[in-house]
Amino acid sequence: MNDYTRGVSILEDPWVTKSGDGYEVATNAGLMRVLPNDALGWGVYAGDNLGLVTTGQGSLIGYATPEAAVEVALNLAKAER
Repeated sequence: MNDYTRGVSILEDPWVTKSGDGYEVATNAGLMRVLPNDALGWGVYAGDNLGLVTTGQGSLIGYATPEAAVEVALNLAKAER
């Protein structure tokens, strides 16, 4: 069991900070931003131009909640640490 299954929000992870309408996730390569999109749901973006992050499984967009998108961003960040 981890902290998130004990009622602690993933948004309280020390690598996550609130920023405007979304969240920033710190990574070794810089910040990933989790932002809302009215048409497509929450997505994970990176870089100065906020490009949509993509993996071998596709673009990281369409999450129903910020928690779901942050969890994916954290997993990517932890994989590179």
